[in-house]
Amino acid sequence: MESIQEEIVKSLDGESVDLFPYLPYLLQDLWDIGTSPKTVLKLIKSYNIIKTPGSKVLDLGCGKGAVSINIAKEAEIACKEAKVLVVTHGFLMRYIKKELIHNGFVGKEFIKAKHGEIYVFQRK
Repeated sequence: MESIQEEIVKSLDGESVDLFPYLPYLLQDLWDIGTSPKTVLKLIKSYNIIKTPGSKVLDLGCGKGAVSINIAKEAEIACKEAKVLVVTHGFLMRYIKKELIHNGFVGKEFIKAKHGEIYVFQRK
């Protein structure tokens, strides 16, 4: 059975777990790794998904939250009641938390996110 560190390194196409301690540094300047937030927003807008009160969006991505943050921003503009759920790796939560706080959200403080833990952030 692989360790969580090995799984994370492999998910980023790495070959050695020795890379794991350097991931925060390597990823610090990359915000939208994976799917393009613009592409996802265009798709969501084309189906009017977040125009209706009570709309919900579920993002099951493995990234730093760029898509989810952009969906949340668009949902805030389109409909005050829209909700966005992000499911991601615990170690990526520190990046997502930083961006949420930067964009006016507040939530539970943590230094190191725990896998399987629920963190709720709401607009101030």
